[in-house]
Amino acid sequence: SGPGMVNSAHALTTAIESCRPDIVMQCGCAGIFRSSGLDIGDVAIAISERDIHLGIESEKTDDSEDQEMPPSPLPFDIPGTGRNGIIDLSGDLHEKCFRIISECRDFMTLSGNFITVSTVTATDRRAALLHKWYNPVMESMEGAAGAQITALYGIPFIEIRSGSNFVGKRDRKNWNLPLAFRNCSIAVMKIINELFQ
Repeated sequence: SGPGMVNSAHALTTAIESCRPDIVMQCGCAGIFRSSGLDIGDVAIAISERDIHLGIESEKTDDSEDQEMPPSPLPFDIPGTGRNGIIDLSGDLHEKCFRIISECRDFMTLSGNFITVSTVTATDRRAALLHKWYNPVMESMEGAAGAQITALYGIPFIEIRSGSNFVGKRDRKNWNLPLAFRNCSIAVMKIINELFQ
C-alpha cells in the first residue's frame, strides 16, 4: 500500500470493496521499543493499536520534560475506534495466531500494544516519552489505519511485525530490513499454513 495511514486506508478499502476478505493480516517491519526486550528481527503481534494523533493536545505547565503530557481523548466518537484512538485487537484469533508463531525458533515472539506514528521517531527523548505515555512494544506507520478500517467493515484483523530497528536515535546502519522481512514472512506463512489450510 505504501507507507502511512492514508495509503494503507485507501488500499485496504479498495481491496475490501472489490473482494470482501474473511480476515485481514497486516504485516511488515516496525521500530522496537527497547524496553520490550525484543531484538532486531524478533516478531510481535498487536493486542491493541493506537493512533497517537487522535486527541486534544495537552498543555504543559512549564518547559520540563516531566510536564509533557499525551493528548487527552476527543469529546466525540470516532467511527471504528475510541475517542483516544485505541482499537482492541485481543481475542481468540489473536491468541491462536500468537500460539502458532510462538513455536518458531528463528526469533523471539511477543504480543503487546502497538502505536501508529506519521513521523518516524528519531530521538531517544521522544522514544522515552512515547514509552512513558503508551507502553508500546512497536511503532509503525500503518497499523491504526488497518485496524480502524477493518473495524468499520466488521472484518477480523491481525497485525504482525518484525523489528527492523530500535525506536530512538536514528542510525540507518543499525537497521536490518532484510532480516525483519524474512522473519515476518516466516511468521505469516506459518499462520496461513496452520490456521487456514
